[in-house]
Amino acid sequence: MKKAVILFILCLSIFIMAGCDKSVDNENQAVAEKFIVEMYTVNAEEVENYNKFVELMPADEIELAEAIEANDEVIKSLMTNKAYNVLLKNRQNFMFTQHCALNNCTIQVMDVDLSGKESGAEENKADYNFEVKIKFVSNDGDVLQDDSAKGQLRLEREDNEWKISGYRVFEYPKTIVN
Repeated sequence: MKKAVILFILCLSIFIMAGCDKSVDNENQAVAEKFIVEMYTVNAEEVENYNKFVELMPADEIELAEAIEANDEVIKSLMTNKAYNVLLKNRQNFMFTQHCALNNCTIQVMDVDLSGKESGAEENKADYNFEVKIKFVSNDGDVLQDDSAKGQLRLEREDNEWKISGYRVFEYPKTIVN
């Protein structure tokens, strides 16, 4: 009887630990997917905000900062400050919106595939490779091009929340780079 109780407690402990690991995976995966969707989706409002942004003079620093914040509110909330500053410095947050503004279109995310999670020893870090399938849509609603992008995300726990701490693109959408 004593062996059965010990075995039961051992099995229960294993199931609980496995369940906790899954919830950690689900949390960081949800942040990764939300980031990819936000990064690659460009709607008409974002294009309009971008057009206002490019009309501002560098002397209008406050308005310039507000314009950037308007388009990046969700992305910034999902990233560490350091990663967001790198994104700004490399102007990666404007690439897709700029393309849409110049080509009178929007971008819709059709599918996000995450793979290759590698956790740090303390489960406070995770790396995902991603592939995002997107669709370029004209302002008239016609599909112009189906495309995709591939890259990698690094996530870290910051203040008990999962945040994107690294974003690298290995393959940009062909529509953007051509």
